[in-house]
Amino acid sequence: MSLAASGLHFAYSPGRPVLRGLSLDLHPGELAYLLGPNACGKTTLLLCLAGVLSPGQGTVELDGLPLEKLAPRARARRLAYVPQLHEPPFAYTAWQVVLMGRAPFLAGWQRPRREDTRAVRQALDQLGIAGLAHRPYTSLSGGEQRLVLLARALAQGAKFLLLDEPDAHLDPAHQLGVQKTLRDLAKSGHGLLATTHSPTHALLYPNRVFLMGAGKLIAAGPPGEVLTPRTLEQAYGTSFRLLSSPDGIQALVAVESTSPHPRRRFSVSES
Repeated sequence: MSLAASGLHFAYSPGRPVLRGLSLDLHPGELAYLLGPNACGKTTLLLCLAGVLSPGQGTVELDGLPLEKLAPRARARRLAYVPQLHEPPFAYTAWQVVLMGRAPFLAGWQRPRREDTRAVRQALDQLGIAGLAHRPYTSLSGGEQRLVLLARALAQGAKFLLLDEPDAHLDPAHQLGVQKTLRDLAKSGHGLLATTHSPTHALLYPNRVFLMGAGKLIAAGPPGEVLTPRTLEQAYGTSFRLLSSPDGIQALVAVESTSPHPRRRFSVSES
């Protein structure tokens, strides 16, 4: 079983490619992080993997089947997407938003069943946000909304989860809680691909890391091999330093470049 992309090309307008022949795969039991500078194509890649966008070239396969050949309901039972931002048209409660994750299992106007309400309750409890259940989603903070969207994906029961900055807008304690939840989900057999702007989180938590630049993969592999000051400087155009504590904990931080000629980011003109 896998979620695999091969040779993806995508452009929102002709002559301005966002993805340029990108290939990667994701397997059950794996937590992978996707990093890269703003506008390098991370969110676009997730949308192509989720089937929200159709690539101009290349393929996305889910368990060996072309994604476009799967009916939306069948695809939603195997694959969930958690966006960066979400603006609901109505003031649904957090419970109702999470319950929407059960839609692939309900026919037409069928009322939620006992197993559906149980899945919602378990997802809220797992993220420690049961207290938000009856509050309007629109009244929640950005961080609380992010946790509700993650709970919706958990209630959906999909094998593969695509998460766009799942720890954004969260305080450190909730960031740590989300990281633990993602690791636990991977250990339970889920395959997760999450974007992040934190090299340190990507160094500490996932099994594998993908580093993007200008619509292509710069590097892929174990975090300790991919996330070096050199590769990060190539990707982001600024210097990085690897810090280590006496107990072995490491962190990657951006620092002001001391070089008179800082490295240039990868550009779309490069082959």
